[in-house]
Amino acid sequence: MLNLKRIKKTPQIIEELNEIKEKTSILTKELEARPVSNNVLQKVIIRTLNNRADYLHFTITNGVSKVFQHREQLMAGNFEFITKEIYPEEKIIIWAHILHIKRKSSANRLAAYSSFFENLPQRIKNDSFVLGLYAHKGKMGDYRGSDYPIKKANKKNLEWLLSHSSYQNFFIKTDLIWGQKKWKAFEGGSTRISFVPAEQYDGILFLKP
Repeated sequence: MLNLKRIKKTPQIIEELNEIKEKTSILTKELEARPVSNNVLQKVIIRTLNNRADYLHFTITNGVSKVFQHREQLMAGNFEFITKEIYPEEKIIIWAHILHIKRKSSANRLAAYSSFFENLPQRIKNDSFVLGLYAHKGKMGDYRGSDYPIKKANKKNLEWLLSHSSYQNFFIKTDLIWGQKKWKAFEGGSTRISFVPAEQYDGILFLKP
């Protein structure tokens, strides 16, 4: 697997990146000109190629620190493409890490960049219902396929409050009094944060194993 963190921005690397970008451009133009039976699939392939070339070029020329913001912008652009070109009449569920879907991720000092959701067009934001996922205890999985224990919450934590519900697993809207207050929580079950639920989500899915 290519480790982008270790690639140095040398003149030779920049030249190779520009060559990749140029070849990708030539390839996508050839694909656009080719008659196909599935026009939607053609658009997806072309967009995927452009995304890969763009992400590689940006990561190496700008550094990892700026990649997170660029990635969120790419994700938002891809989703807008999906809503227009692939499923224009459908309701769509996006399942992603909560840092991507928060309404105001940029307000979090641990992730001071605008989220995927923040980069979406206003028309999509207006039609969206954002849900945060939290749990009282148990384990969560990471992107490598490993699991880790969820940290124990105290009385100042959102997880502690919701764990006192009589329901085992439930959904609750954030437009109630508790949702207007600032709470501590464990992002992804491990990272300690503070936030006002109603500012970030329309509701919360809570699991109480």
